[in-house]
Amino acid sequence: MTTAPRLGPLPQIHAALPLAAALQAFLAVALCGFGLALLLLPQRLLQRPLIQGVVSLHVAADGQLRLWHQPVQRPELAAFLQATAQRRPGSRLRVIPDPQVNWGRLRPLLRELQQGPLPLELQLPPAPASSTPKPSPRA
Repeated sequence: MTTAPRLGPLPQIHAALPLAAALQAFLAVALCGFGLALLLLPQRLLQRPLIQGVVSLHVAADGQLRLWHQPVQRPELAAFLQATAQRRPGSRLRVIPDPQVNWGRLRPLLRELQQGPLPLELQLPPAPASSTPKPSPRA
């Protein structure tokens, strides 16, 4: 009686290879999707106010203007606001100054923006913690 030669663990390994390849492919796709989400989600969150009709303009302490955390010059800003007013008629401009901003420097900018195509909102920065009055202790 002759028996078939034993091949050992090779058939088991060959059977597991397609499963391992599929698992690696799935993990690669999942990792790429996660990386893409990490890249796009913050941009989407920054643009959420625009979807709601609000253009947020940040003014740094040194007077630099930032639109969605990107530096912008006044001529570029004026063109962008004009285009936004034409594309989205109900939009408004929200100016968010840095708490350290010089209000004397901010006033001419606000005057200029009030003459622009979008209604203007001013979001005041939060008061520094040291300037909030502390309640007096009662005896």
